[in-house]
Amino acid sequence: MSLLFVDDRNEKEARFPDVACFVVLKAMIIQIMAFLFTFFLLFLLKHQFTQIFITYPIFFLPSLSALWLSIRFKLEWWWHVLNFAFPAALIFALYMDFPPLLSLGIFFALFLVFGTTLMTRVPFFPSSKFLPYEIVNIVSDERDICFLDVGSGFGGLNFQLSILREGWRFYGVEIAILPWLYSVIKSKFYLNRNFVFHFGRYENLNFEKFNVVFAYLSPIVMPQIWKKVQDEMQPGSIFMSYEFAVDGFAPDVKIKFKNDDRILHVWYL
Repeated sequence: MSLLFVDDRNEKEARFPDVACFVVLKAMIIQIMAFLFTFFLLFLLKHQFTQIFITYPIFFLPSLSALWLSIRFKLEWWWHVLNFAFPAALIFALYMDFPPLLSLGIFFALFLVFGTTLMTRVPFFPSSKFLPYEIVNIVSDERDICFLDVGSGFGGLNFQLSILREGWRFYGVEIAILPWLYSVIKSKFYLNRNFVFHFGRYENLNFEKFNVVFAYLSPIVMPQIWKKVQDEMQPGSIFMSYEFAVDGFAPDVKIKFKNDDRILHVWYL
């Protein structure tokens, strides 16, 4: 099966990189302000008292400051986590005196997994272990099912589904290079090699040839992917979104998972 690609982008999608760069700039300003506040506070304490003792709670002061500023700047929740974690990780690395190459390697590996979040504003979300079983209950066991996982990550959903439905063809599209490469390599070790993992943006992939499209992305991009679903998917196809709904378009089915507040939204097209 050949994959079709489209190059047209609407104006709102084209503005995504500019918006993302603005958010990254905000995060950088937050980190600078948090460290400046910490240094200023320690400077005042040093001049107020003849001797100060640096204790472990002080190490979290930049993180707490960054978290407070992130909330005040009204960033998305995952930026709160990143803004809190970055100062703590940096101070911990300095305290442990890690070799520079080790620190660089850790940073590079994390960037290959999460770096695309800076541009796409779609963080890495692990899905529920019960998700594959619900999907196969929704989709009839036909031999010609072409299943697409948008933002496939490490390919876990496709690999699990392939055990339950050996006759399906599985496709994934992922913009983060390390998860995509892991998926490609792992797929070579499966006896049932009906996998195709595409590296790139889902906007460039034509949804026309897929019976079922699954997405677990972010509420920010749901209007864009819903428009793409309506424009390209064929009647009789199924679109699924895990956790995030589409404003103004009620799903045909909503599935609640046990011990999990997330919901699988299903639209029959």
